[in-house]
Amino acid sequence: MDKEQLEKELGKRLTSRGLLRYAWDYYRAFEVLYEKFSKVTEMYEVKYYLLCHSIELAMKAFLREKGFTRKQLLGLGHDLEKLIRTLYENGVVIDVESMKRTFSLNDYYKTKQFEYPQTGSKSLPSLDAMKSSTHLLLSMVRNSITRELPGRKR
Repeated sequence: MDKEQLEKELGKRLTSRGLLRYAWDYYRAFEVLYEKFSKVTEMYEVKYYLLCHSIELAMKAFLREKGFTRKQLLGLGHDLEKLIRTLYENGVVIDVESMKRTFSLNDYYKTKQFEYPQTGSKSLPSLDAMKSSTHLLLSMVRNSITRELPGRKR
């Protein structure tokens, strides 16, 4: 299989629903850690990473549903600000407080500071606020992708 065929095949396999499922999986993993390690300082890097990755995947799921190619999604990288701007350009408005919280985490996330140790302090939004913002985004994307009808059960 040549490179072009491989890219085409990988593109077919990358679905909006698959990305959204992974986004929910990362969110659920966060919830488990959040319950088990309830002190703010316990495993905070991992908790924030899981939320940020869930946000990234949810936004990419929405864009994939709107027709973005695998290559276009890869080009957006792990930059949450760029993803929010791209969503906005495609008619999606995220509430201002959620945007501010996500923007405040963007540099840490895209430079892998939640994955690899970095010295110095970080200015982070509360986990409760990020949890709420992430859940709201996931629900919005799920409703958009599944086009849920009134009365339909999940």
